[in-house]
Amino acid sequence: MINKRSTTYRNLSDNDKQNITIQLTLDNPTLIKRPVLITEKGVMVGFSEKTYAIFTNE
Repeated sequence: MINKRSTTYRNLSDNDKQNITIQLTLDNPTLIKRPVLITEKGVMVGFSEKTYAIFTNE
């Protein structure tokens, strides 16, 4: 669930990239991949219009 495309992630030291902690993600929320969609069908992280349609279609 880490957003490896974010500028914040790319600017982390190699050590921080290997040891991502809860505190590091709290201090840098852009490290977390968004959005997170939770439905009865499951959990989806990131955005895909096609997959969102499947998840939200009742």
